[in-house]
Amino acid sequence: MEVEHMTEKKVNYKVRYTGGDMPDIKHGKIYQCVAEWYDEDGDLDTYSVIDETGESYLYDEDQIEKVE
Repeated sequence: MEVEHMTEKKVNYKVRYTGGDMPDIKHGKIYQCVAEWYDEDGDLDTYSVIDETGESYLYDEDQIEKVE
């Protein structure tokens, strides 16, 4: 089994969750993003977002949009 190596970049900005409602995160709600995770090719893969649990969890980049 091949293990993917990810690189973490610490950030601090607001994002909107655009995926479907789940118990720990709600569609359209604004959350704090605390890190971006990049794959071994340097492409953005996931975001660390502080969700409804108050903890940071990873969400796919296609479910998150930055809020200006």
